[in-house]
Amino acid sequence: MRSASFGMMLCVGTFFALLGWLNCRAIDGWERTATGRRRRSCSSAAFLLAAIGLLLFVLLASRPRAAMLILAGVASALLLAALDVNRKRLRPVTLRAMADLVLLAPVLLLLCARWMP
Repeated sequence: MRSASFGMMLCVGTFFALLGWLNCRAIDGWERTATGRRRRSCSSAAFLLAAIGLLLFVLLASRPRAAMLILAGVASALLLAALDVNRKRLRPVTLRAMADLVLLAPVLLLLCARWMP
């Protein structure tokens, strides 16, 4: 039982570590563009992370709290992709602030926590 819980925590922790890395990569890429240096888009990495998160969501269906946490991370990854696609429409400071704000999507789960099994 303990090894299953540890494995689940490791999956969730790794997913959110990758999400944090993606956030840093996106901001760094946007700052490089602002200084005229070449950058690569992070939207493809964000879509890949979201797909991995959806797979984890299905695999963790027997643990609803962990599955919902992963789903909130998927929402964050998709929001980062949306910011990357629309980066030219936003001022750099707004873009960076919104990139950090999308990482707060899991906080919304706190509002729903009392209704979760």
